[in-house]
Amino acid sequence: MTSNILNAKAPNSKRGDAYECVRCQTSKAVINSYKHVVNHIRKQHLLATQCPYWCTLCDYRCDTQEELAKHVDTYPVHKKIVGIQETSGITINPDSFCGHSDMPYFISSDDIVAFNKEKSEEHYSQKRMETKNKTWLPHMPKQLKVTQHNHMMTQ
Repeated sequence: MTSNILNAKAPNSKRGDAYECVRCQTSKAVINSYKHVVNHIRKQHLLATQCPYWCTLCDYRCDTQEELAKHVDTYPVHKKIVGIQETSGITINPDSFCGHSDMPYFISSDDIVAFNKEKSEEHYSQKRMETKNKTWLPHMPKQLKVTQHNHMMTQ
């Protein structure tokens, strides 16, 4: 069984596209990639057992068994665990790392809001300004940071 996230045509991720998580209650998570917002929902709002597939060694969640097998085969921590088991003579069943749900929750357009071009540009413009204002603060002496921060807060 495949997830409808694979069956549905995902919006093309172009520079400037933004997506919002509908499930976030207080401050909506705005994310610049459709795939990233799907991953955000899986990790922040779903139990692992609600996802189609998940890794039993970590918090990785995905849509297909192939994605999960690739994760287990390439993730360094898992390779180390497998190596330790192999050197100690333990037989490894690759499926032991795989969690699978027969009735997963399928993320849909009800969970994600795609911003239009104008709203996306507005969001990223604001983010660039926030980033620009933050980047120079860590490099300033502590007294200047406090003074500048207080000045910014009073404006």
